[in-house]
Amino acid sequence: MANIDEIAASAASAPPRVNELRRFVRVFFQRRMVIFGLVVLVILFFSAIFAQQLAPHDPYKPNYRNVTAQPSAEFPLGTDQLGRDILSRLIYGSRTAILVGFLTAGIAAVVGMSLGL
Repeated sequence: MANIDEIAASAASAPPRVNELRRFVRVFFQRRMVIFGLVVLVILFFSAIFAQQLAPHDPYKPNYRNVTAQPSAEFPLGTDQLGRDILSRLIYGSRTAILVGFLTAGIAAVVGMSLGL
């Protein structure tokens, strides 16, 4: 049976433990695609949160004078068949996309944990 001095000596000669979370974060954030993806997600979240302030027009109000207008200074992405601004509709649509994504992931997690338990 090993005594305490032998255990302490072997522990002192062992390599230092690496914090695995720190190592993962360091390696993970060195990749350009990870940084690009995070930037896209942050932009998406901020556009969803501040949709009322960012959207240049009402996304639901039809404007029949500008039906299928080409991109211009007033409508950066143009308009649809009812004259609604496409940029405003994309900004407001990000709210729905985020909500659906979180609800789907949440339901899948609950069902998966229930079946796993």
